[in-house]
Amino acid sequence: MNHYSTSPSTVKTRSAALFSAVVPVYNESLLAVEFIQALANCLRAMTPCFEIIAVDDGSKDDTAARIKALGLTLPELKLLSFSRNFGKEKAITAGLHHASGDAVLIIDSDFQHPLETVPILFERWQAGFDNIYAVRRDRKDQTLLNRFFANNFYRLNQSLMSIDLPANAGDFRILDRKVVDAINLLPEANRFMKGLYAWVGFKGSPV
Repeated sequence: MNHYSTSPSTVKTRSAALFSAVVPVYNESLLAVEFIQALANCLRAMTPCFEIIAVDDGSKDDTAARIKALGLTLPELKLLSFSRNFGKEKAITAGLHHASGDAVLIIDSDFQHPLETVPILFERWQAGFDNIYAVRRDRKDQTLLNRFFANNFYRLNQSLMSIDLPANAGDFRILDRKVVDAINLLPEANRFMKGLYAWVGFKGSPV
């Protein structure tokens, strides 16, 4: 069953009382602070009330220390630190459990997810969509082997799963509060987040 829609529901325009951003980080000492500052500027232009939850996934460098120091001058920033590296899926899960926003952005900390796309995702959420996900136009920046495995991964999942897993869509997305609450209720310990985003349903829209 396809849980996703490409047309907005009959919902009046939303406004976020609080907007959350979940940022998993791992060994990003050189980029994390610069990225979080840029993200804060982006969010501040969109909404007056936001929080950034950085989840340090057991970094072996000084990533956590740098983010903690940034928090002294950026009160919207919160830091969660893992005792060791548990993986990105666990980092996202922890961030979603701590996010308080009416809408929650999930975004990587290395500038691979373009910040200029965030306001577009936000506008789709305001229009009434619940799960707005960014889709790669192409994979020209990847090796031929990586492109082969990525394409076949989505084909295999479509043939095995009873849900529609959007091709070339990753973790970069905005989730409405009700989607976050639904995901937080799921009991899976070993998580495949891309599958869970689709499995819980709700109104989706690609960007």
